[in-house]
Amino acid sequence: MSKRRLMKALHLAVIVESKVSDGNVREQTNKLKFPFSIKEDVIEYEKLLQINSNDREKLKIMYCSIGGNDGRSHLRRILSKMLTNKLAIDCSWTGRAFEKDLTKFKVKNLQIISIIRGVIQNKYQLSDSVFEMDDQSWFRTAKTRYDRENAAKNP
Repeated sequence: MSKRRLMKALHLAVIVESKVSDGNVREQTNKLKFPFSIKEDVIEYEKLLQINSNDREKLKIMYCSIGGNDGRSHLRRILSKMLTNKLAIDCSWTGRAFEKDLTKFKVKNLQIISIIRGVIQNKYQLSDSVFEMDDQSWFRTAKTRYDRENAAKNP
């Protein structure tokens, strides 16, 4: 690991530790219960992000700390920690696939996604199109991941 990368990692660890040592962050993290498993939790958290810019900053720090080898793996790791596969099945990038089914929703315009986009694009210099293709792919394959997860639990 280069000296620059090591210093960056240490700096990030100090920031995360200072934020985690704050009682409010711990309290908020306990309330959130990631990954989200129902649509209502996502909607409630979106409202919280609209009101409080501190929560947006905490979320950015959390996303940065998850890490990955490249932009795609970092994105997939973040999404898997934010949403269960069962919930991801009911999501669509543009929402067109579920126009008749109101229980499902689009995720393209969620603040959670825009924060993920900012973190990933700043760290890996990905274009919008690459980010969107990777994001769409993750949601498209949610059913397969869910089926494999259940097959492993119930052999």
